[in-house]
Amino acid sequence: MILLLIHEYDTSSKATKEGEFDRAWFRLSNDETNQTLDYSILNKVSKPEDYQPMVPKGEEEDGEMVFNPLTYVHGRLYLDTNKMWVFESYKHSF
Repeated sequence: MILLLIHEYDTSSKATKEGEFDRAWFRLSNDETNQTLDYSILNKVSKPEDYQPMVPKGEEEDGEMVFNPLTYVHGRLYLDTNKMWVFESYKHSF
């Protein structure tokens, strides 16, 4: 089985324009034919209910704030009993 994950990194220290990553997306494609098998726009993947982009670094509530990265689970590939590759799309984040 192959699990397809995308990890979000902190870009707050880099010069970025407002809305620069609004259309960020990932896709799974066939390398030989360039056919898109599945894709997702990151802004449309639901985030956990209690997700906060910035969280306190330590135990103290009013301490230094740090970036809280998301990891997106796009899906998984696995070999079924007929020796065929199967893709299951999840589009989940944690």
